[in-house]
Amino acid sequence: MKRIAILTLILAIAGTIAFASGTQEKAKPEMEPITLDVIGHRVHRLVSTSADGAGGDIVTPFIEAHPQIKEITWNTLEIQPIHDRLFREASLPSTEVDVGFLLDNRATPGRIANLLEPLDEWQEKNPIEGFEANFGAGMLAGVSAEGKMRGIPMRAATHSLGWNKSIFDERGLAGPPQTPEEFIDYGRKCSYTRSDGVKVYGYLAQSHYYTSGVNSLARMRDGNYISNDLVITVTEEPMVKAFEMMKTMYEEGILPKNIPSLQHAEKQRMAQQGQGAMTFDVHGKIFTTFRTEDNEYTDWQVAGYPLSKEIQDEYEFGPAQTAFWALCIPKNAKRKDLSWEFIKHLSSAESALAMALNGNGPTRGSVFTEPAFQESVPYAELVRLATLEARSQYPAFDKVGEVQPIINEYIERAMLGDMDPAEACEKLAQEMADLSDQLKLK
Repeated sequence: MKRIAILTLILAIAGTIAFASGTQEKAKPEMEPITLDVIGHRVHRLVSTSADGAGGDIVTPFIEAHPQIKEITWNTLEIQPIHDRLFREASLPSTEVDVGFLLDNRATPGRIANLLEPLDEWQEKNPIEGFEANFGAGMLAGVSAEGKMRGIPMRAATHSLGWNKSIFDERGLAGPPQTPEEFIDYGRKCSYTRSDGVKVYGYLAQSHYYTSGVNSLARMRDGNYISNDLVITVTEEPMVKAFEMMKTMYEEGILPKNIPSLQHAEKQRMAQQGQGAMTFDVHGKIFTTFRTEDNEYTDWQVAGYPLSKEIQDEYEFGPAQTAFWALCIPKNAKRKDLSWEFIKHLSSAESALAMALNGNGPTRGSVFTEPAFQESVPYAELVRLATLEARSQYPAFDKVGEVQPIINEYIERAMLGDMDPAEACEKLAQEMADLSDQLKLK
């Protein structure tokens, strides 16, 4: 009996402990709501949270759909500080940053790219709807490294050919040009002095962005400064031809003679005063900023790239130049599942349209087919094709911030006749190879 009593007492004590333990477990408070931290530019926040914009606030519905998220904190900085902060945080053992914005040429292969979470597996297990049909391969290649996707494009500035219909009409051209040869020919025909004494140039460009304009000329033949696998391709025919075109247009007065000192603001002023017939620039700028009601010579339109006959069957618009921001996740982030949910939300058809109506440059193809977007952008189909076929000016590499002035120098020397265009390209290739250990000569 004594043994039975002791056993009963032990079981009773064990039961009391178990009961107390269960009571404590049930009384345990729920997990504290979390704050999702985002690093980006103030424009990224505005197009996502603008309650007064035509698209409205798309972040609040995301928070409401995820009760564990208390709020989203936006750390808004300027372009270089964004990347400095993002990469510094990603270098720590862990970070409170959940999502970052990344420019297309900053995912440098090696250490920098490896600080960012590969997103392929997240896309496979929790996909962005309609991803392959709506995000162009060229842009995705721009934010990929070591065969892994490091970002999802979110905001783009993609270039078109701008052509001045009022000047084309005056010169008897149906426009726009369809080939590089026509581009030069139309440039000659549109370089003249108007009846009011104003000098008109067939092609407007500016010195600070030689790299951009010449890149667009090379894209007429599918050219690049550097391939996605970091091979220097500036010595190939498309880029050499682009250098030659700049030399020809300068010598023949198709380009303004003061182009070595012509800055972007001056180019814009000349476009607004009807002093140019063609240029390459961002679609929206061509169709809005360059058009002025008080000048009858500024009926600017947008068009696809004039393509060489050899590649016309490969493209509907052409391999346009683009620069874009992408959403990324630091590899050491603590809440990657919620980070991906946020990226997925911003990349959805509904959110992408809302951001576009708030002033964002869309990267998702479906936006351009929406009537709400087409009402304000009559050339929406053209931009859809451009976005799907566009690619970065050059890929990310370790010295990407130092290469532009070097390219500019050799473009100008070839244009001014100080160096043969082919020789300029050869010397440029060697200097680029000397600049970076990641770049390879062909």
